[in-house]
Amino acid sequence: MEPQGHPPTAGRSTVLVATARDKAEERRLVEFLTEQGFQIVTAADGEAALNILDSVQVNAVIADASMHRIDGLNLLDLARRREPEICFILVSETADLDLATEAIRRGAHDFQVPPLDHDRLLTVLGRGISHQRLKERVSDLEGRLARRAHHLVGDG
Repeated sequence: MEPQGHPPTAGRSTVLVATARDKAEERRLVEFLTEQGFQIVTAADGEAALNILDSVQVNAVIADASMHRIDGLNLLDLARRREPEICFILVSETADLDLATEAIRRGAHDFQVPPLDHDRLLTVLGRGISHQRLKERVSDLEGRLARRAHHLVGDG
């Protein structure tokens, strides 16, 4: 059972935090998400974030749009190729409407400008991860149904 007050998805969910600019903001974010029951992994830049995505099962990413080596939009594309249902939140120092629109068009769940709205982050993470788990459950049930149908046809 999840601790009271935590999002229902937090206890089993891993969030990759890849924000390069404001380390104090990143520490506050990591502390907040940890208090909410999320497991956190951090990356100093886009390349490190991509390496983590290749080695750790991550449910969500909170990434800086202006990271070194691989920027936030490219990381979004690469993350979604690896896991199409990943919950991705892009953070930018400026309220750039074109960047926000492009991020959402490419599949980001949210776009935020510091200071980050922690309540909104929790809502977005909860919805995104719940959707991810629902898709996994549907896929599992479809597999079970297909095996049962095959078993019934094979016995018939």
